[in-house]
Amino acid sequence: MSLPGLTGEQGTTGTGNSNSSPLRASWPFSLVLSSGRFYNNTINPVHGTSKKENHMKITLHEGLDLSEPEIEIRCHIADPRLKRLIDYIHQYSFSLEGRIGEASFYLHSEEIIYVDSADGRTFLYSGKNVYESRETLASLEEKLANTTFVRISKNCIVNTAWLKSVSPLWNHRLEALLKNGEKLIVSRNYIPALKEKLSQ
Repeated sequence: MSLPGLTGEQGTTGTGNSNSSPLRASWPFSLVLSSGRFYNNTINPVHGTSKKENHMKITLHEGLDLSEPEIEIRCHIADPRLKRLIDYIHQYSFSLEGRIGEASFYLHSEEIIYVDSADGRTFLYSGKNVYESRETLASLEEKLANTTFVRISKNCIVNTAWLKSVSPLWNHRLEALLKNGEKLIVSRNYIPALKEKLSQ
């Protein structure tokens, strides 16, 4: 997943230590966003009442001597759409640790297609590999709250950014087709949460 209109140098995976805490991404830029009042698809200036097309000013500063990336959002009112953008940026800025054998890899959340648990073990599925996580599914669900991830069954959390389509099954469950061709089952108890996530 990437922010529209923004690119930066970042690795997809890399070896590191076994510390399972999410890592900050190291991008050499600072981003400043400025906006007025956001209402649906219109923006009201702070002064005046006329409605204009929705515009957001984005200023990108590269080559700054920063110890870590800095994002500053300036607005009149932080409405739900703007808060979702903040959640989106938050998801874009941290990594999860996965292991293959004794090697540790740090995966950006947008690389992870889904998370699954079986026999007391937790696995992260990317487009290329399957990584084992030292964290529980519940712990990862908490870390991935307010992102594009949502739980779809007792043992599975899916990244809805990888979701291609959803089809009903005969037993009141759903079949989720992913962009990589895999299919997952959405349990009936988790259908409302999936619908809510997709409506955001």
